[in-house]
Amino acid sequence: MNIPKLKISIIVPVYNSEATLGRCIQRIVEQSYLNWELILIDDGSIDHSRAICEEACRKDMRIKTIYKENGGVSSARNAGLEKATGEWIAFCDSDDYVEEHWLQNFVEVIKRKDASELLFVQKIRVYKQGVFESVYYENEQGLIPTSEFLLGHFGFVWNKIFKKEILEQHQIRFDGHIHLFEDEVFVLQYLSWMKGVFITINEAEYNYEWPNYSHKYRHDINDIYTQLRLYQLAKGILSSTKEDYRVLIYKFLNRLLVKTIQAKTYQGRIDDSLLRSIISAIRKDIIHVLRRTFFPLKFLFVTSNLSIWKAAFGGYAFLVRRNLLRL
Repeated sequence: MNIPKLKISIIVPVYNSEATLGRCIQRIVEQSYLNWELILIDDGSIDHSRAICEEACRKDMRIKTIYKENGGVSSARNAGLEKATGEWIAFCDSDDYVEEHWLQNFVEVIKRKDASELLFVQKIRVYKQGVFESVYYENEQGLIPTSEFLLGHFGFVWNKIFKKEILEQHQIRFDGHIHLFEDEVFVLQYLSWMKGVFITINEAEYNYEWPNYSHKYRHDINDIYTQLRLYQLAKGILSSTKEDYRVLIYKFLNRLLVKTIQAKTYQGRIDDSLLRSIISAIRKDIIHVLRRTFFPLKFLFVTSNLSIWKAAFGGYAFLVRRNLLRL
């Protein structure tokens, strides 16, 4: 058997995934590209996931399992990164599955392009409750502008491949303090060292089952602290890019504003210390708000007065409660 030289480490976090884990593992085992290792990280599962992992390890020596206490997907992926021995890192979620040439298509483009300067991205086939919905990046192939990439669905890690040397050199890891959009920060950190983005093939080789966020992230979807931390991290990364900072930061600023107004709308108040942190973080960037909905907030960049900011967010919250404004 002729095994290719380039080795890929595939990292799969596992938590109570007994219903889908077997399919996920089997599709990886069936890859046309042979030189890979699969690292399963059992993040404290209490179902039969551990038994499925153990059985997979017995059947294929390329599969290994890490067992740890539950710490979330970021800590699980980081544990996998520490054990990875491949030159390249790929990710897969335990409730998703891949097609036969998922890895092969990455390898072919890595060999043709300057692998140390490009972020390689594949198309994604998206399903909701098992029903096909769309293909992300359907009309894209080859080099695309970084700004165009960032304004789309850029944060997924499992349709990309990462050079381990770059991850180690720049100490890029997942932020354990963030439980939603944590993959966006990881991708941004990696992308900040790249010269471009390359969409690899015409066909989608990754099948993504869109989760029910209201259940999967019920404690985090409206967590304003998470959104503030994400905004601060993204701002630090994006401010060093050569692209249009105003356009790039808008997505993160807009998201933070929405979550702040939602907190004011549905919880009735915003903690003063939290609001001061928000003001400190976004006041100078508020001028970059482009969406018509938030246009009046552009004038807040001239003041740090807590009462004025409270009044502004309170006004938006009033309109949302009266169904006069949709966020």
